Amino acid sequence: MRKLIYDFQDRWRRFLSARHSSGLSFNVRLAGYSFRSKRSDYYRYLADIIEATQGKKKLRQIFQHDAVRYGRRPRGVLSNHWAQMFDNYGGKFGKVFEGTLPDDEVMLLRLIQMKGGDAILPEGLRDMSETTALIKKALNVVSIAVLGFIFPFVVTLVSLSSVPLFSAPKLREISDDLPAEYLPSSAQTLLSLADFLTGNVWLLGGFTVLALIGIVFSLPRLRGPVRWALDKYGLVWSIHRDFEAIKFISNLSLVIKTRNSKSDNLKESLENLKYGASPWKADVIKRMLENLLQRGMQTKDVFKVGLLDESMQYELEDLIESRGLNEALEYLRPRLEGTIIKRLQLRCKLFMWLMIGLCAGISIYLFFLQMTSLRELQEAVARFYSV
Repeated sequence: MRKLIYDFQDRWRRFLSARHSSGLSFNVRLAGYSFRSKRSDYYRYLADIIEATQGKKKLRQIFQHDAVRYGRRPRGVLSNHWAQMFDNYGGKFGKVFEGTLPDDEVMLLRLIQMKGGDAILPEGLRDMSETTALIKKALNVVSIAVLGFIFPFVVTLVSLSSVPLFSAPKLREISDDLPAEYLPSSAQTLLSLADFLTGNVWLLGGFTVLALIGIVFSLPRLRGPVRWALDKYGLVWSIHRDFEAIKFISNLSLVIKTRNSKSDNLKESLENLKYGASPWKADVIKRMLENLLQRGMQTKDVFKVGLLDESMQYELEDLIESRGLNEALEYLRPRLEGTIIKRLQLRCKLFMWLMIGLCAGISIYLFFLQMTSLRELQEAVARFYSV
């Protein structure tokens, strides 16, 4: 627990330090956030323009033109900022795009510039476009599942709140003069539930909030044997693992290709992927590096750290043996959409329908309990006064 707290404090300090050092204005930060959904198309646009002009039109010129064209819209604000950063830092991509694009994409752009510059920039931008589109598709799948859970969860909270706030007071008003032996069991159940919710509202609310915070907090941070079990058997954590696996394979393929490296430079490529990684992902990469440094460890065994599911792990091993690391990753990346994405969709649908079913079951039970209690109580009152 203490280690998790230290990790959180360290990342928060680095986050504040990065924001302070980047000197980004609120408008630029807001524009960067608003523009994130358009990154894939934008990378392809930049690649097409640079290639069509045979490199005569540089990024700085494109940014200057877009700043005029788009004005105060997100693309215009960002283009103006990037053009200024080009002048301030001599066109160093790492500084130009810092804070306005995701950290892993800034790292990829920096590597493209270091290893080939303008010569490989169009191809690198196209690869980034494909990678970003794939990650966006995976993120959309997860987002739909989360939104599919939020609505029924809110409905369930409203249904539970209605018991002590409306249903129970109404029942008590009707049954004030009714002897206890006439009170139907359904009404007793409803009143007991109302008393329980009223007496433990802070405990239940606190537990729910802490549980949700704990799950969200654990996804990018929790490590060790407990995390391994959750990744394997916990639906939420397995969804997170699959999503991170898509990002990892896509980015590693691009880094390997950008660095024009073979398996003997895999260590350097993995080190690059630690840039901006969460504590959990950094730990995964650390274990890969440890596997790589073990004497006699083959390249295909480096990735046996639980990030990939069993079938994908075996496929990657076979591809590395038959094609080598570079070609294996290049071949595997397009297949992610047909394998991990589909499995991610299945797990997200399962999670969403399980939560919808659970929440709907609770809401339906409460509805019928309230209706039954009211009807049986009215009948009991009628019997009491007819005696």
